[in-house]
Amino acid sequence: MKKFILLSFFSLVYLRASAQHRDSMLEDSILYWITWVPPKPWKPLTADGRTLTVGQKAEMYKLVDWMMQSYHPVGGVGSFKSVLNVRTSSDFKDYRPHSYYLDFRVWDVSYDKRDANGNFTAVSETYKKFPVGFNQLPSNPIEFLNGPQVCYFTWQAQDDKSRLAANDPYKHADPKISATCAPFIVRNRAVILAPNNQLPFHRVTVGEFLDACESALPYALGVAKAHKDPKYQDGMEADYARYRTWIRKWKHVYAGKLDQPATVVDDPVTLSGTFDADVDPFRKLAETASYEIWKMNPDVFEKAKQDKPLFITFTIPFWTRADGIQKYELYQALTQNVNYHYIYDYFFDPVKVKGKVYKPADEPGMLKRLSSYKGKLPDGTRVGMATGSSNRPSITKASTKPAPGLLLDDNFTSAPVGRMPVGWYVRSVGQPSSIQTIQEFDGNWLRLGSNATFPTTLPTLLPENFTLDLDVVTVSDFAGRTGGQLLIHFSNGTGYSVNGDEVLRPDRITLDLKLIAGSDADRLAASNFRGGIELEMHEAGGANSERNREGLYLKKPLPDFTSRRTKIHVTLELKGGQCAVFINNKKVVDPTELKLSYDSNCRRCGLSAGKPFSLLNFRNVDNTGADFPVYIGNVKLIKK
Repeated sequence: MKKFILLSFFSLVYLRASAQHRDSMLEDSILYWITWVPPKPWKPLTADGRTLTVGQKAEMYKLVDWMMQSYHPVGGVGSFKSVLNVRTSSDFKDYRPHSYYLDFRVWDVSYDKRDANGNFTAVSETYKKFPVGFNQLPSNPIEFLNGPQVCYFTWQAQDDKSRLAANDPYKHADPKISATCAPFIVRNRAVILAPNNQLPFHRVTVGEFLDACESALPYALGVAKAHKDPKYQDGMEADYARYRTWIRKWKHVYAGKLDQPATVVDDPVTLSGTFDADVDPFRKLAETASYEIWKMNPDVFEKAKQDKPLFITFTIPFWTRADGIQKYELYQALTQNVNYHYIYDYFFDPVKVKGKVYKPADEPGMLKRLSSYKGKLPDGTRVGMATGSSNRPSITKASTKPAPGLLLDDNFTSAPVGRMPVGWYVRSVGQPSSIQTIQEFDGNWLRLGSNATFPTTLPTLLPENFTLDLDVVTVSDFAGRTGGQLLIHFSNGTGYSVNGDEVLRPDRITLDLKLIAGSDADRLAASNFRGGIELEMHEAGGANSERNREGLYLKKPLPDFTSRRTKIHVTLELKGGQCAVFINNKKVVDPTELKLSYDSNCRRCGLSAGKPFSLLNFRNVDNTGADFPVYIGNVKLIKK
């Protein structure tokens, strides 16, 4: 028996090592794109009163073809999707000009993860984005200032590297990126193509900005009241009177500088965040980025609806050889081989490229560089370079096996968008949970309501040792100090009542994990950041009691979950009653960190072994579940 166990152990170690070795051999292999321009006829995309027209799609798809000729993924697979910019998460109406973008990504691959045809598939959560925007704002709109034909917005100051560490390679990078990019507008890791290098927006002075803020107060107050129950509106008039007082103070302080360009430290700019205290909004902080105030030209709003864009923005992530072959090859392609001159001429000076076909910039150099990579996969299958959006190589089919001990695996494709998921209990009162899509992220997601939502397909008792794996997303750019708040709850309850309420036991055990998104501005300012992770564990009659109060507690900041960093990958591991939590594959909670009720060190640092949970549920614990949505996706529960 011992020999059999040892043999099985060494076999498992060998298989894992073999798989890792094969995956490492893919790191310098030329692979391919896994999404392609769809066949005609194309259809317009309409959302929130905006339309991405067939003509605009046609222009976007030309750029997709050119990107595929210029960038051949190495050590990963490429994808894209066309996205219409809409904003549905704010109380204010979206007055941005019509804009849209191509969401380009490169994903990691694994030798054993392939589709039914044997092609490599993307490994979840491993993408690197390099989007291309059309008429897209460089940063956040200042929503309370905007209206019909009016759009103010922020833009991070040119090459603001104040927050970078001295040893950060980008701190010493060429501000013009490369010779291929230099003739165009280059700013903050982006190349912007616009007619004659003139963008259709302009800087705003301190005086205009402050005047606009004061003039907008009645409108902003009206919006705030329209979205708040009248019985909770006490004090709102006083709040806005206070904002006016501070705005007028800064007009007085900057009386001699009102004609200077406005640069602030807040992004996004909000009344409550920018004008609610005696803090100079125009101050300069050595370790904090600064943001210029800009305004769209009035003619942009109609012109942006035309088939061809007014300007195009290529976002270029900065990577070096030290970041690995996949990232470095992408950086080389974007900085050396995308033919920005041809793309500029096609959109803004078409006579120059009439009758000419697109070719990558420095094509000989690109081919020479690619020749240093593998042209074959580890199994000997030949993979050639794609020459455009019509060439998709196929490789040897491989079998895949489901993970052993998989108790729950849901990507929420079981029902149409807007419906309740199959295999889950969703209480229909209040704000019910439902399947939704998120424009910034692929796939279907379960938007959680304020009532507990739980899977109905789990066994009566959960295993003593397990891993819960899921993705969590909240709304971006919220104005307050906190945004979405997710509560994951485990207990040994006996079930749920007809109303969906948990039925507790006298000897109850519980585990609650709360994830709170915080303001990114607070994170950057290192001031009163309220985003965090909270873990709480209880066991009736358990060993972790202090002054007759039982329980284990932990609270710590969670800088990876903010108004800008809106998506995290969460892993909760329970082993022998002890709980560890990982965020984006980094351990952030160790059982030994847990404290007793009055902050003494934990005794057992976990629950008693041999007492399994029976219930698992999820809910949004924001006040309403509507202001700050929380979504979960790719939920897995695996027995260990």
